[in-house]
Amino acid sequence: MEEYIEKYNINIDEIEKKQLGLLHAKLGAYVAKEKYNANEEIQQAIAYHTTGNKNMDTFAKIIYVADKIEENRTYEGVVELRKMAMEDLDSAILFIVDFVIQKSIKNKGLIHPNTVELRNSLLAKVT
Repeated sequence: MEEYIEKYNINIDEIEKKQLGLLHAKLGAYVAKEKYNANEEIQQAIAYHTTGNKNMDTFAKIIYVADKIEENRTYEGVVELRKMAMEDLDSAILFIVDFVIQKSIKNKGLIHPNTVELRNSLLAKVT
């Protein structure tokens, strides 16, 4: 992935340079545009399906949640999350974000600023 990122001159941030697992999102958005002529809405949904983004539209939110609840996911809480996703998309996203942040802290991992901003924006809507 790093080769393609460099080859196609795709901008990545400092966190993505250190968390290489995040690169597939931006690379996927690039491929969707170049190979399939995907529109901006689809590109953004792909680009943010790993970190989230406070400005996600409903389509991007659905893609974000779908990635975290797909049938091969087996982590603790995923069954409840699948039910939650059918009832309240933003609550499901907040659950996911909290899970991701807690897991990152436990593993002494980096937390992407998009994830933190997404969480804060969701909480600001509630209060």
